[in-house]
Amino acid sequence: MSLLPDYSRQARTYDLTRAASPSVLAALRSALAGAPGPRLADIGGGTGNYAVALREVGWDPVVIDRSPEMLAHATRKGSSSAALGLYSAPFAAVAQLARASACHAEGREFESLQPLGVKALQIGGFSVFSFLGSA
Repeated sequence: MSLLPDYSRQARTYDLTRAASPSVLAALRSALAGAPGPRLADIGGGTGNYAVALREVGWDPVVIDRSPEMLAHATRKGSSSAALGLYSAPFAAVAQLARASACHAEGREFESLQPLGVKALQIGGFSVFSFLGSA
């Protein structure tokens, strides 16, 4: 039994409550300015809302998530996606965004994803870590 949340059912309605925020996108784009290339790992990217928005401004994002259901939604939106551990590194930039909601509040899930960012990042690449919103 996993201690991590199960997103299989939430994937169906995730986009209704987890749109890509314009203010978060602006901050993310600013933090990523000057990265050594457009290839971006969106770790824990869910259904790919931020990946779609970043692709529209020139990034080449890959959604990396442990939920097959979330990845299926991201793929239907045209995002490249990969299961945890099955992506092709390195990336010029890594973004790890998490909502400070009940599913992330204890940090177990996010702590499990942080080493992926380190492994996926190319030398000289940029890493952005951010908690979004409040619990």
